Parts: sequence; C-alpha cells; structure tokens
Amino acid sequence: MRSISISILGTIIFILLVLSFLGFQTIRKLITKTKYKRWISYSYWIYSFLVVLIFITLFIFPKTAATSINYKTYFLFNIILITDLLSKIILSLTYIIYFLFRKRHLTVLWMGSIVTICLVFTTIYGTSFGRNYLSINEISVEYENLPPPFDGTKIVHVSDIHLGSFYSNSRLILKASKAIREINPDYIFFTGDLANNFASEIDPWKEELKNWQSKQGNYAILGNHDYGDYFHWEDSLRKAKNLSGIINGHEDIGFKLLRNSYVPLALGNDSIFLIGVENWGHDPFPQYADLEMAMEGIPDGAFKILLTHDPAHWESKIKNKEKIDLSLSGHTHGMQFGIKPAGIELSPMYWIRKNWGGLYQADKQYLYVNRGFGTIGINWRIDMSPEITVITLKRSKVD
Repeated sequence: MRSISISILGTIIFILLVLSFLGFQTIRKLITKTKYKRWISYSYWIYSFLVVLIFITLFIFPKTAATSINYKTYFLFNIILITDLLSKIILSLTYIIYFLFRKRHLTVLWMGSIVTICLVFTTIYGTSFGRNYLSINEISVEYENLPPPFDGTKIVHVSDIHLGSFYSNSRLILKASKAIREINPDYIFFTGDLANNFASEIDPWKEELKNWQSKQGNYAILGNHDYGDYFHWEDSLRKAKNLSGIINGHEDIGFKLLRNSYVPLALGNDSIFLIGVENWGHDPFPQYADLEMAMEGIPDGAFKILLTHDPAHWESKIKNKEKIDLSLSGHTHGMQFGIKPAGIELSPMYWIRKNWGGLYQADKQYLYVNRGFGTIGINWRIDMSPEITVITLKRSKVD
C-alpha cells in the first residue's frame, strides 16, 4: 500500500510540472538580457525536476511516509515543497496576467517576482524564528456559578506539544518552563498531542517537562496523534505497547491523564469538576471519546471544565446541549500560519474550522482553543506563535 495513490501522485506531478513551466516563463522574460540566463535556466529546471524526484521517492514507495521515524526529512521537504508550490503559483499567475494584457509591461512580472521573494524570506523566518517565539495569552472568564473559593483561580492551558518535532532544539521548551515558573499557576491543563507518533519522543524531554509545575496539580488528555494511528505498525501489540508508553510518559512528567473520566478539584469546602475525554473528531480523525461515561457521577449543577482535544466536539455535542461551563481544546494549530491586519487575527483555518483559535462564547458557556505549542507536518509558524494561555476564573456578581 503506497502512501498516496498513483492517480493522486500523477495529478500532483502534472500540476508541479505545469506550474514549473508557467513560472519559468516569468523568469525567462526577466533574464532575457542577462549573460547568466542559460545558467539560471538550467539551475531552475534541475531544481524543479529534483523537487519532483524527491516527492516521488518520499511518497510513492509502499508505506514510506507512514513508516518513517525520520520526521526531519519529511518536515524539511514539506517546507520546500509548499514554498515551491506557492512560489510557482504566484509566478504562473503573474505570467498569465502579463500574457493576457495587450500592452505587456515587465512591471507585472517584477511585482510577482518580488512577492515570491518575500514569500521565500517569510518561510525562512517562520522556520528559523517563528516556531521559537513564545506567546503568552491572558484571558479572564466570569461565571455566576463559580464557587467563591475558586474566584481568581489561574490556569495555564497548553496544547499540541508534538515533542517529535523539536529534535534537539530546546529553546522553546526552556522558555515555557521559565514562563510557567513566573506565572505560578494553580493548575496546568494540557489538551493533547504530546507526541507525533512514538513514546520514544518523550524521553529526551522528561526532566525539563517535570519543571512545568503548578500549585494544585497538572492534568492532561490524549490527542489524535498520541494513539499512533498515523503509523503503519507491524502488529497491534507494538501499537498497544507504544500507546502504553505515551500514557506512562504523561505520568512521568507529572500530568494525571484523564481518559473519559473526571476528577473533583477541591478548595475549602467547595469543588469544581474537571472532565477529560479521549479524542473526539470528525473523519478521518479517530473517535474515542465518551462524554456520557466521563461525566457519570458528577452532581447536578456543579461547575464543570472539560478538556477535549478537538474543538469541533464543543460545536457538535456540547454548546447549548451539555451543562459544561468551560471547554478547553487545541488541535488546529491555527494552521501554523496567519496574518494580523489592523490587529485582527486571520488564518486559512477560518475557512475550515468555525472554532479554530481563541475564546468563543455561547450564552454562559465558553470554549478556548489554544493555537498549539509545537508543529506538525511543516516545521514552521508564521505569525501564529506557539502559545501558552493563562486563564483566570472569576466569579461575577449576581444582581
């Protein structure tokens, strides 16, 4: 079984070659008068065919992508491939616009080339610096039914660490350790995806992650990547052993794992209830959550916080349906890319997910979607920084 089908592979290769041809027309027009035009042309086509060749090598052979543990190779190539694709789309559109005008001005081609150069430098920035810039987002949520002792409770919310994406780069994790020490939270809640696939990814970071401490306790759930469903295992026993290792890994770093269960958080004579479900998701993401089982035994009218990896769970099953006061999720990563015109945060994820990042409200219910800490697929973050969220619970005055 190949990583992708031959028909999809052929379509992608055809698109890459067409875009390479059209993109080259833009470059060819701009280098007509330079003495290096032959060298530039040869270099362009050698590079373009090399990209296609590597793509075929990495994705056509049976199970190649799904059995690889060399994330670095795939992440690096994914960055090159996406940058190459976007660059050639820009250059191709530029040439088509230039071709359709009766009065053809090279200014159009130069503008497309400048945009392409900016894209390349943005990619370099996102890969080298953007994924290591830590963002601390602070919010407050108010509730009339919050028990008085919990007024002012400070929660650190982290999601999608994806330890396999860090290799030996400890800068971001060390920044987070320092930030959490300074915040000194009452609780730390982690909403899944500690690993990319393998329990072994946790080992190099255990000692540092033990420094993520809170006054009252750390709690976590599993995310879709923690189950090892995206790797072709030789047998079910190996997969089960890997999942057991990831579960134990959470305990090793000081996080109590909630698996379709709840825990009362007591303060004085009052309690609130923390619920944690296993992964819930629309296809193709695995569905393991059982919210009904997780809530069984919680007193009616109790203040409830839910940890659920995928924010689609809130939209589909919780909002205006279950009496859950605050839900915390991650999963989307904000697509690891965004822009902020006039201070308004935008991401392509907006067109895919209704609730993709930040705070959402429905009547007296809140959802916060953390934009993630690590990376997956492409090892960059472009104006969508790794995030630690500080949530302060407040008791509102009842008139």
